[in-house]
Amino acid sequence: MNEIVKACPTHELELRFIPEGISKAGNRYNAFYGCPEKLCKYSENIPEKKGHFLSMQGEHRRAKEIAYGGSANRAIEIGAKSKAEFEEMFNYFMEHWQVWYVKNVLNEED
Repeated sequence: MNEIVKACPTHELELRFIPEGISKAGNRYNAFYGCPEKLCKYSENIPEKKGHFLSMQGEHRRAKEIAYGGSANRAIEIGAKSKAEFEEMFNYFMEHWQVWYVKNVLNEED
C-alpha cells in the first residue's frame, strides 16, 4: 500500500505521524499528521479508525523493539557462552514476550 507523502505547504517538510493520545489538559485526541517545525501549527486529520490502527501499529512496533532489546540483554546477563546458546535464550524470551503481549495487551487468548 503506497501512501502519498504529505508535506507542510509553508515549510515543505514531510509531515510526521502523531499517534492518538491524551493532551496535557486531559482531553483525548485522534491521530494526525503534523509539521515537524516546532512553531508551525499546520496539521492534517486522519480518519479515526485509520488513526487508531496506525497508532496501534506504532505501539506494537515500539513494544517489540523494547522486548527485542530486553531479550538480548537477558540472554547476555544469564551468560550465553556461544552464539547458539544466545539465540536459544533470546528466542525463548521473545516467544514468552509474544504470548504475554497477546494475552495481556491485546486481551486475546491462545
